[in-house]
Amino acid sequence: MKHVLIVDDEEQLLLTMQAGLESYNDRFQILTARNGKEATALLASTRINLVVTDIKMPEMDGIEL
Repeated sequence: MKHVLIVDDEEQLLLTMQAGLESYNDRFQILTARNGKEATALLASTRINLVVTDIKMPEMDGIEL
């Protein structure tokens, strides 16, 4: 199964994007992270095929990620 990681510090936007992609759960699994550090941990433990990230986030921004 393919994995898509969505990274955004705005929880409502993160949940909206996740819900919008639920109809494709037979093609790929959606993973979420609220910041770059959470995303880095997921990237270290899971094979991710696509990352969709916000650019401006606290702690670690999307460019640094």
